Amino acid sequence: FEFRFMQTDPNWANFLYDKESRKLTMLDFGAAREYDRTFIEKYLRLVMAAANRDHKALLDVSVELGMLTGDESSSMIRAHTAAGMAIGEPFVQDEAFNFKGAD
Repeated sequence: FEFRFMQTDPNWANFLYDKESRKLTMLDFGAAREYDRTFIEKYLRLVMAAANRDHKALLDVSVELGMLTGDESSSMIRAHTAAGMAIGEPFVQDEAFNFKGAD
């Protein structure tokens, strides 16, 4: 969020984790792109809504971002909310998230 830059190809081969320094390094910038501040601020609100398990805020920001129109069926809303909540899962607790042990 700080650099407004995202790797849009989340393939594990594009990253290198150094156990000793505990740093994650991006290796492939071919699918990386910069986003404007307005988008990043809204996307951060989406992540925070998911981390706080705030379904209404998640849906409101999803409409603002153009991910939803507001006219979706209830089954689409449920599917979108479930996927959105997964985005916030690593941020629900203060402890480090166990990606390896996650469903």
